Amino acid sequence: MFLPREWEEDGKKYIQYVSPEKATREQARDLFKALDQKIKERQAREKGICPVREELYSQCFDEIIRQVTIECPERGLLLLRVRDEIRMTIASYQTLYERYKILLLRIIL
Repeated sequence: MFLPREWEEDGKKYIQYVSPEKATREQARDLFKALDQKIKERQAREKGICPVREELYSQCFDEIIRQVTIECPERGLLLLRVRDEIRMTIASYQTLYERYKILLLRIIL
């Protein structure tokens, strides 16, 4: 159901395959701790727009979706729809914000 995730870092290409194993409570706690640790390591802002924080929470949400999908594919698909809708909404707000800034600059100048 999930395709492998591919990315490049420091000139090296990585591929991460999805595990079909169910997550345990301990793994959920580990995910929570890992998220907090990454937020601190990457110095994500606590408030306001922060691309680092957005990326980390997105990765965490994708992992939660993976875990739910393994146990109940229907719920997983619903979560995917929710995630995609949230992403589209955020993109719309970002577009509006950028247009507002341009308009504001034109008014000022």
